[in-house]
Amino acid sequence: MLTACLFKSRSAELFQEKMSQLFLNDKLSDVTFVIGDTKLPAHRFPLVVHSEYFENLLADTKNDADNNEIEIKDTSLEHFKLILEYIYHGSLEFNKLSVEDLFKVVEAAETYKLSRLIEFLDEHLATRVDADTFWSIVDNAISHSLKKTATSCMSHVELNTKAVVTHKLFEQLSPAAMERILKLPSSAPEERIFKALINWIRAHREEHSTKVVPLLKLVKFNQLSREDLMLLVRPDQLITDKDFVDLLHEHPQSNVTLDWSRAACETGAELTKGLSFGHGLFHDTIIRGVKKEDGFKIFIDLRQQLFFNCVKMVLKQVGPYTVSVSTDNANWKLVIDRSKYDCRGMQELYFTEQQARYISINAASSTISNDTFEVSHFEVLSTPKRFRIDADTTLLIPKEDVASFAKYAKIVKNQNDTSQSCPMAQPHPNRTGGVIIGSPQPPSTKAVISTEENQLKKDRNNSVTLLLPQPYLINALQLYSSIGLSAWHVVELQLSSNNKEWATFSCLNWATEKQTSRQPVMSIRCTGTLDTIELIEKYYLEGRSATAKSEVK
Repeated sequence: MLTACLFKSRSAELFQEKMSQLFLNDKLSDVTFVIGDTKLPAHRFPLVVHSEYFENLLADTKNDADNNEIEIKDTSLEHFKLILEYIYHGSLEFNKLSVEDLFKVVEAAETYKLSRLIEFLDEHLATRVDADTFWSIVDNAISHSLKKTATSCMSHVELNTKAVVTHKLFEQLSPAAMERILKLPSSAPEERIFKALINWIRAHREEHSTKVVPLLKLVKFNQLSREDLMLLVRPDQLITDKDFVDLLHEHPQSNVTLDWSRAACETGAELTKGLSFGHGLFHDTIIRGVKKEDGFKIFIDLRQQLFFNCVKMVLKQVGPYTVSVSTDNANWKLVIDRSKYDCRGMQELYFTEQQARYISINAASSTISNDTFEVSHFEVLSTPKRFRIDADTTLLIPKEDVASFAKYAKIVKNQNDTSQSCPMAQPHPNRTGGVIIGSPQPPSTKAVISTEENQLKKDRNNSVTLLLPQPYLINALQLYSSIGLSAWHVVELQLSSNNKEWATFSCLNWATEKQTSRQPVMSIRCTGTLDTIELIEKYYLEGRSATAKSEVK
């Protein structure tokens, strides 16, 4: 058996020796390659044995002296000779070739389908990777799918990350090389890698614009400061605000934490006043509506189908609006209708649970005084809180205090100047959520003013009005005193849904509840027979109910 193996080995050596002697030899040549003005003699047999490309090519040519020339256009004379040398000798002296020449041979080997030669080149190039050659090898290795060489390059990066990301040639790397580097465990701080990536983006954002966001998704945001992340949008707008917010949404463990509902707050809307970072909401981020023919529109894409029953936001102007939701951006359902009310400030909006991806907030142009429609502090919630909604009006029938600072109520001293807050407004110290005007201590007694109706009308010019931020359906009011009511203390309460048209609710002179039919209320005006300020110093208003009614005490 040993003798047979030695015989086969010797026979293979003799065959290879004879083949080597035919390299660029006219003897027995039956094909000629033409490269420019140079002709290279060759032989069909070794070409067909080693290369499927040549096998297919030579099958279409006749084996005769008059038709045996093949023109080579895609490979230089120097590198084609190296291809023939490998075919005839079975090897190449790789160490004598530069990295550039080696990759030219790789390209030729791919063209002529010499898979074994490509494997040899991959193994050799993997040993040539060092600090100097890395930059000329890494992109070529990846583009030619040289696995061993590419792995060697990445090993070099792992061991020398700081040197690699700070090198002047780092900005010249391909997106494919950047992707592999960003996926590696790093020996350098993530901040340094991120800043190097920022410089790469600045150099390639037009050429490789579609690659920027996918590369940023590989960044370890939780290891970066807020100041570092701001480099994506300030001072240069390297990515859109929309893409930036989406990236933060996909990195919930980052140092920039935001509510999931805020992560998609800009699609067709404009973010203004920059992007302020912190835990929770973007408190100074404003969503500005886009002006359409029929009014202003803020369009929000939540990026996924969600179940929710509450929307919260702060209006930056006074006026009416509506809120609709949709699952497909085609069929919309109205869930909040505030088109008849001048809402202001914080809006807590409840509705029956909806499954939706898209939210549209709309306001008619004629109702917006400053020609802009903006909201902030936007949230979408799914709350287990129990609430009751009137199906016809979409208004909340409150079961808790709505006439309180906790519910963003506002006190003004004169019905004709609703922008002037009462300077003495403060929470009642002994009540939860109540509103008291002035000191809870008893004031000095003043003379009784006539209780006649004309005197009440006169005192309305110096009344105190409670403004609610949004309309509620209210059907019961109560007035309480912290110092005791007398029979001659008369208070007139009036209700309004627009702060213009007022309906007298009741004249109260005892701490008794007065009920009426349920109606939308945004303002409650109090007028008394005593000096108004003294009167309100004695009484406080509070909204509370354990049933379906709402009380304003």
